[in-house]
Amino acid sequence: MWSNDTMIGKNLDQYDVALLRALQEDASLSQRELADQIGLSQNACWRRLNALKSHGIVTGQTVQLDREKLGLKLIVFAMIRTRHHSTEWLKVFRRHVSTIEEIVDFYRIGGDYDYLLKVVVEDIAGYDAVYQRLIDKVELDSVTAYFAMEAILEARPLPVMAPSGHIVSNCNVTKNCPPPTDAPAMAVLPGSLPSRNTR
Repeated sequence: MWSNDTMIGKNLDQYDVALLRALQEDASLSQRELADQIGLSQNACWRRLNALKSHGIVTGQTVQLDREKLGLKLIVFAMIRTRHHSTEWLKVFRRHVSTIEEIVDFYRIGGDYDYLLKVVVEDIAGYDAVYQRLIDKVELDSVTAYFAMEAILEARPLPVMAPSGHIVSNCNVTKNCPPPTDAPAMAVLPGSLPSRNTR
């Protein structure tokens, strides 16, 4: 296990990685199901999960919803330009954007535009309503909208890496990893994992 706050990402071992990937894929898994999936005892799994939470890597648990079944069929990427770049103006803009729940992602970006907003709505009329609310409280130079034709990949899990720099799938961890030690393992090695590891 790892313990240094400044080396969190680099000190994750294969079991930590498998735990994070399993939770991203299904946060409803019970502690027993998580332990079985990554090949650890429930106590060892619980200790690792608590460590991940205490280091701020696991910040909460949520569920994924089917956007289209909820009628939210339109995704719009709104590209924002502004001549205002003061800290105070940005605070006001952030507060304003945070009140519009249809804006699900909000980034300050480099390049030809200053900000990128991801808007999820039912239809064009829904986006127009968001647009009107957006420009009502703040001065913006331009708002350019790009409409998604198809969501090819959406809300994917984060690419959590093993120490070797490769993504580790849960099946690889449970079948091809050496038992965890006090120090992080440096590679996925061939071999069989004991049926239950309590470390």
